[in-house]
Parts: sequence; structure tokens; C-alpha cells
Amino acid sequence: MSCPEELKEEIESLFAIFPDTVTVKDVDSGYLVYATILPECAGIEEGFVQGELEFIIDHKYIEENKLHKISFSKSRGLGLHTMQEILAKLHEEASIYDPPMLFQLITTAEEMIRDIRIPTLPCPICLCDFDEDEPFMKTKCFHIFHNQCFAMWYAVKTEDYRRECIEKASRNIYSSKSKEQGCWCPVCRENVAQEDVEAFLPLVEKKVGEYKALLHKKKLEQERRQE
Repeated sequence: MSCPEELKEEIESLFAIFPDTVTVKDVDSGYLVYATILPECAGIEEGFVQGELEFIIDHKYIEENKLHKISFSKSRGLGLHTMQEILAKLHEEASIYDPPMLFQLITTAEEMIRDIRIPTLPCPICLCDFDEDEPFMKTKCFHIFHNQCFAMWYAVKTEDYRRECIEKASRNIYSSKSKEQGCWCPVCRENVAQEDVEAFLPLVEKKVGEYKALLHKKKLEQERRQE
């Protein structure tokens, strides 16, 4: 698709305004414009949600003032209902404004993201919603968990690893390729920064105690059943 001068100017202005968050791909039907909506773009230093909007632009954009498609290609911390609300607002504005309109639509999405103070997706570990009164954390890969849930998950992994090492040592099983104990995101397995882990150590130690008590209880119950 040959690029009309109006569209070329609009895309160039988007690159100038959003140099790090907008990309454009040339496809058979027209163009794919990706705009990443980050918390810092919305004026928030520490945010818990983000998304990548996808705009499909074809000949109708210039000729008929219509966007072919607006959708989310990626998201973090945004529930389906929230994404639908944002897309509904963007489609409403797209039906009102004439090109160039992409800057306005991206700005609207940023403003709506700014108003979201807590994730609208449930915690991936306990599957319960987040609450402003309950502390939660974000990994560098932008996955969000309740503090208690993440600490318990890490405590279980830590204790299981310790027990595995003891068992292998008792059976004289040693390997130079044995993996080191680390911490990774429960969702995507990306490593969690050490400083983030250290901030949770007191809570993790408490959860390790709770997990040991649970294992001990299960062991006693199993022994009673075998009697």
C-alpha cells in the first residue's frame, strides 16, 4: 500500500512524540501501528498495569475516516472488562474524530491507564482480586502478585529445593550440573531481581515455617492412616 502524504506525516509525528513506544509495520492491507501504554507515559512513576494497542490502518482511514481495527495485542494487569472499556472508548472517539486521530486515541488510553491504581486481573497464584488495602508487588517482567502469595510460593520452592538437596546427599547423588537455588516469576519464569527477593525474606521465612508445619501435619496424618 502506497503511503498517502497525510498518513506519512501522522506516522512521523507519532515517532517524534512517542519515540520509544510506537512502532509501525507495513502489511499487505496497510499498516500496523503498535503503541505501548506504560505507567510512566501516563505520568505515574510506579504503575501496575500496561498494554500494547494495535491499530490496523488501511485505505478507509484516509478515504472514509475509519480505523479498520483497534485491539490490545499485549497487556499486563488488565482484566478483560477493563480492556473492553478502554477499547469501547477508543472506538467511540475514532467515530468522532477525523484523521489524524492516532495521537488522540493513544493519549486517551494513557489517561484511562492513569486512573487504574490496582491491577484489574486476579492474582495468578490465588486467583483472587487485588485490593488497595492489601499489599501486592510487581516483578520486572510486569507480573503482579499479592505479597503473601508470592512469599508463600517462594517459600515452598525454597523448602522443596532444600529437602531435595538433603535427599540427594543422603543417597550420595552429586552432580556438577546441579542447578542453583534462585527465584523466578511464577508466570513467565523470568528471573526475579535479588533486591526484590531480599525485600521479601522476612515474610518468606514466616511462610517456610507455615509450610513445614503443613508438611509435618500431612506426614502425621499419613502415618495414622497406615497404622
